[in-house]
Amino acid sequence: MGTITIISRALVVSVPGLLIALPAQAHVKWFTEPTTDVTPLALDTYVLVGSLIALSAALTTARWLDGATRHHALTPLWSDQPFHGVYGLIALYFLGAALTHTFLAPHVAVCSHWTYAGIAAQLFIYSALLLNRARLCAGLLLVALFVVASWQDPIFALEYPLLLGVAWVIAFAKHRPTPVDVAIVRVLLGVSLVTLAFTEKLADPTRALILLETYNFNFMQLLGFNYSHGLFVYSAGLVELQLGLLLVLGWVPRLAVAALAAFMVATNSFFFALGEYYLGWVELIGHLPIFAACLLVLCYHPVAHRSPVYGIAPARVGYW
Repeated sequence: MGTITIISRALVVSVPGLLIALPAQAHVKWFTEPTTDVTPLALDTYVLVGSLIALSAALTTARWLDGATRHHALTPLWSDQPFHGVYGLIALYFLGAALTHTFLAPHVAVCSHWTYAGIAAQLFIYSALLLNRARLCAGLLLVALFVVASWQDPIFALEYPLLLGVAWVIAFAKHRPTPVDVAIVRVLLGVSLVTLAFTEKLADPTRALILLETYNFNFMQLLGFNYSHGLFVYSAGLVELQLGLLLVLGWVPRLAVAALAAFMVATNSFFFALGEYYLGWVELIGHLPIFAACLLVLCYHPVAHRSPVYGIAPARVGYW
C-alpha cells in the first residue's frame, strides 16, 4: 500500500478525531463498572502506522506554530479577576463532591469512615476558598485526600496529578499566580491527559467500549460512515494524548487548553442532549478542576521574550 494511502488513512483517524474527541472526553471509569476482561482494539497496521505519522506531523506543526506566533502571543493578564474565577471553580468542585458523597472522583471507593472524613475535608476546603482563609491547611488537606485515594487506587496518582497542582495553587498562590504556579498546573494537567489517554482508551479500551454500547456516542456511524467503536475510541485517545503532550511540552498551551475546554463543554452538552441529566451533572462537577486549570493557563501563561522560529535564537521563557 502506497504512502498516499497510508497518509489518507491517517487523516481518516486524525481529522475526524478532532471532532470525535468532543463527546468522547468523558471519564469512562465514572460511568462503567470495573471489569477484568481486556478488549484490545482491532485496528489494521496501516491505520496504526498512519495515525502515528499524523500524530508526529501534528506535534511538529504545533512546535512550529508555537515558535512562529510567540511575538503575537497574548501577554499574561495583570488583573486578578480571572484568578478569582479559578478559585470559584475549584470551590464548586469540592462543594459538589461533598454533596454527592464523592471522594475526589466518582470511581474512588473508600470505606464509609473515609467517605465521611472526605466529605468533611472537602467542605473545609470549599469554606477556606470561599472565605479566603486557612488556604495552606486546605492545600495540605487536599494532598492528604490525594494520598488516601492513591492508596486505594494506585493508578489514581497517575490519572489525577492535576489535583496536586490544584493543592499547590490553593496553598501558595497569592493574589495572582506566578509563572511557576502556572507551569506546575500546566504540566500536571498534561500528565493527567496522557495517562488517561492510555488507561481509558489506548491501552485498555474495554470500559470505553462498554460506555459506547450503553450511550451512543459514536455519531460517525449515525452519519453513515463505517467507523467502528474501536476506531472511535482510538481516535479520541490520540487526540487526548496529543493535547496532553502539548501541555507537558508547553507548545501552544493556550490553544491546547481552549480546545480541551471546548471538548469538556461538548461532553457535558452531549449527556444533557441525551437526557442523562444526572450523568451530565456528575461530568460537569468532575471536570471543574480541568476548567479551572484551563482558565489559569489561558489567562496567565507567560510568553517568551524571543521567538524560537527556526533560524532565530531560542526563546528565553520566564518560568525556566
